[in-house]
Amino acid sequence: MRELLGNLKMAKKVMVSPVIALMLMVIFGLVAYGGFFRQQAALEDIFTVRFRHYQASAAVVKDLAEVHANVYKAARLMGANQGEGRELERVIAKLQREQHAKLEKAASIVQGVLKSGVLTKTERNYFVFAADRIPKYQALCRQAISADTVMSAVAMSQADDAFQEIVTNLQELVILEEKLSSEQYASSERVFKAALVILALLFVAAAALSLGISLIMKGVILTPIQRTVEAIENIAQGDLRKRIDVTSKDEIGRMAEHFNAFAEKLRDAITHVADSSNQVLSSANEVDSASNQIATRINEAAVQVNSVAAASEEMSQTSSEIARNCMMAAKSADQANFSANTGYKIIQNTIVVMNSISDRVKDSSHVIKGLGERSEKIGEIVNLINDIADQTNLLALNAAIEAAAAGEQGRGFAVVAEEVRNLAKRTANATKEIGHRITTMQTETKHAVASMDQGVSEVEKGTSEAARSGEALQEILSHIGKVTQEINQIAVASEEETATTTEIAGNIQQISAVIQETTKRIQDNAKAASQLADLSEGLQKMVDRFQI
Repeated sequence: MRELLGNLKMAKKVMVSPVIALMLMVIFGLVAYGGFFRQQAALEDIFTVRFRHYQASAAVVKDLAEVHANVYKAARLMGANQGEGRELERVIAKLQREQHAKLEKAASIVQGVLKSGVLTKTERNYFVFAADRIPKYQALCRQAISADTVMSAVAMSQADDAFQEIVTNLQELVILEEKLSSEQYASSERVFKAALVILALLFVAAAALSLGISLIMKGVILTPIQRTVEAIENIAQGDLRKRIDVTSKDEIGRMAEHFNAFAEKLRDAITHVADSSNQVLSSANEVDSASNQIATRINEAAVQVNSVAAASEEMSQTSSEIARNCMMAAKSADQANFSANTGYKIIQNTIVVMNSISDRVKDSSHVIKGLGERSEKIGEIVNLINDIADQTNLLALNAAIEAAAAGEQGRGFAVVAEEVRNLAKRTANATKEIGHRITTMQTETKHAVASMDQGVSEVEKGTSEAARSGEALQEILSHIGKVTQEINQIAVASEEETATTTEIAGNIQQISAVIQETTKRIQDNAKAASQLADLSEGLQKMVDRFQI
């Protein structure tokens, strides 16, 4: 029943109660009309049938009584012989006509009742008996009036018996009519009371049914509306899990279906925003962490670069000192060449100088080897910076993709991600340039180390020759020329090394400047990532207000 009512349209639901009330009013009117109609029929039967039968019986009895009395009167007149013969005949004739008319009237009344066709079987028997006896009574009365005295007495006696039979029959008929009228009245009264009871019960049933239908319709109409209001309140409070149970196919049911579809789409949108916010927050944290790591490693690289710069300056100073020593050695060799007589002292001084040169050259060789090793470390640092730049480029690309997925809200983050990616490209290009220069420096350093090793070998050889110069001064002089030549080569190599180390120092200063700029950009990226993380957290808090 409730399901059937729930599937009705709202217009039909609104009309259910009035239509049922109208139907009940029609039924109430029909029952009342039926009761009143039956009561009217009963009253009409009492008045038009029973009362008329009663009137007919009473009229016949009255007429018969008058006729019987007049017959007795006529008989007495005939017996007493009062008045003249003509006057008596005139009186008796008049009485005969009057009684005959009354008897005809009584017979006509009885025949009319019989012809009406609204008699019960018992009533018909009474009226048939009366109709049969009245003509006989009429004949006896005529004999009693017109016959002689003896025959009149006999006829009167028979007429009296017939009169009694007819009167008794009609009196019983009157009693029967009274009884039937009473029964009909009682039946009418019962019908009226039954109609009142039925009307009362029908009124109570109609009121109860109307109230029940109204309550049912109230539940059918208001319950879905209340559910819809509760669901809207829940969504207004942030609970997107609530749905409306669709139990009808009316306008409210369709509204509930559309509302559920809207709530589901809203829940999907909020869920997507929450997932995107989580991804943005995670990416921002990763970018922030990566930026901090890159900044830390770049700071470490800056420290290493500063160390390389200091070592380069030391190597430059050492190369300059080697060049000066080489010049002094060349001058000493020239002096030895022109001062052969003082060769022993000069040779001793030369041995001392050569030993010093050997030590200095060895120190320079160690320094240059250390520079080569540090150059290799710088190469590793450059590779690390290159890897960091690649990771930064990859993170910036991922951040740009996430920002594009976030739409309008990720546009600012996309700009930051693009700036980070450009900075990463610049860092990678600068790192490649640094790596190329460091490779060149390592090659030159290897050449310098080879030259220094050769110089050390030659110095050691010169020292050996100087030790034996006391025995063969001429041989020393010849070797001094070679030593002078080698010293000049060492001086040239030292000058070249000084220029190379100066260039390396300049490149390292450029690397330091690039590292500082990169550090600043990375710090800016870290701030932007932190701001993005704060925005993502704010968006996450806003999304957390909804229960999905």
